[in-house]
Amino acid sequence: MTKTTKRIIETAERLFYNDGFNITGVDLIRDEAKCSKTTMYKNIGNKDDLTLSVLKNRDEKFRRSLSSFVGDKARDFEAVSKIFEWHKNWFQDIGFNGCLFVRASYELQNKNADIYQAIMDHKDWVRGFIEERISNEYIQNGVSESIVTLLEGLISLHSVYEDKDIRDSYSKSSLKMVKIMMDSSKD
Repeated sequence: MTKTTKRIIETAERLFYNDGFNITGVDLIRDEAKCSKTTMYKNIGNKDDLTLSVLKNRDEKFRRSLSSFVGDKARDFEAVSKIFEWHKNWFQDIGFNGCLFVRASYELQNKNADIYQAIMDHKDWVRGFIEERISNEYIQNGVSESIVTLLEGLISLHSVYEDKDIRDSYSKSSLKMVKIMMDSSKD
């Protein structure tokens, strides 16, 4: 990826994340990325191509960051705790504005099959990542699906609630629920 392409994608990601996909026009992206429209289209293509590039780039960063944070050795509740901790750190970022993939799905209403597939690939990867780190009995008992559901709920709740105590309470309760589910799956 050229420096120019990277700059365009990073600029578009920031603008899409802060302001939304529909409201952010290519002219603003071009101006913020400090390039010509010709350069932008030559390096990226149209807005759908740019959106797809942004989502793929974000997905790659997400995967690297979460994988690195959790590590290769953590398993079962230790791994899930680390996954929740990574998310909590993300929620505390100054610029946290929810999940870009959910927002893309909502705003773009799955009108582009490639974009929709990138969204689904990301969400499927998260589930798969969790399942790689927990025992088979938890997968068979639906614990991995519950973990994904709890994480998605936390992303939404942290997007809505400004009160840190409320957000922390939801995070702690969710992790306690995971522990209860995992413990009851052993019986």
